[in-house]
Amino acid sequence: MATSSLVLELQRLAVDDPKSLPELLRNSLLVATKLSLTDFRSWVNHELNGYPSEGELPPYRYISTQLKLRNPYHGLIPFVIDDNDMMNKICRVPRYAVK
Repeated sequence: MATSSLVLELQRLAVDDPKSLPELLRNSLLVATKLSLTDFRSWVNHELNGYPSEGELPPYRYISTQLKLRNPYHGLIPFVIDDNDMMNKICRVPRYAVK
């Protein structure tokens, strides 16, 4: 299969088949390899197989949470820490791809 047809197939998958993300990533890996796109190839590999450590996760792989306490009279209430850095460390959680 020619490189241009691989790219066209990749575009088709991206537009036509929203439920087949692994197939889209595998085809992306093939295109990245054929075109020697090392950064893109590395990113696709990480998305398919996981990132080596938490420190190397891209920003979109984190989710924000809220810290709450259970008050017996009012139910769940926000728990606020005055130190913003500490609050971010507690409430910013890595989101790993589920296989």
